[in-house]
Amino acid sequence: MNSRNIRLTAFAIALAIAPMSPSAYALDPAAASMTVEQAVKAATPGQGVFAQVTFVVASLGGQKNLHLNSQADFKDPNNFSVMVKPDVAQELQARFKADPRTFLLGKNITVTGDVTASKGRFANPHIDLKSADQLQVAPSP
Repeated sequence: MNSRNIRLTAFAIALAIAPMSPSAYALDPAAASMTVEQAVKAATPGQGVFAQVTFVVASLGGQKNLHLNSQADFKDPNNFSVMVKPDVAQELQARFKADPRTFLLGKNITVTGDVTASKGRFANPHIDLKSADQLQVAPSP
């Protein structure tokens, strides 16, 4: 193999094993569209299901991280949540020109990412937002 073939092979391998960038989530048609109920049933600890979930933000929570909840009570076993870290909350604030803690409450949102579940007392199925591009405000139902 000559050096050009080696470089092309290395590039192809890097593309094949590289994780998808968070901004690609919003554009990926491979994401299964799920209801909150389907996402709650599909989520298992340690194994994500790549999906798009649409719901109305019924409540907000969290101190350090912002949690967007599908139910008024985050302890509800049917609750689905989206965890937004502070850096992503800043991205959302810049995009919406409003504090996401007030802007997103009551909004119909579509979130794309890995639906997972955690272990614990109030371990709701959730998507961890890695980029503001993973969240879109959808038309009202």
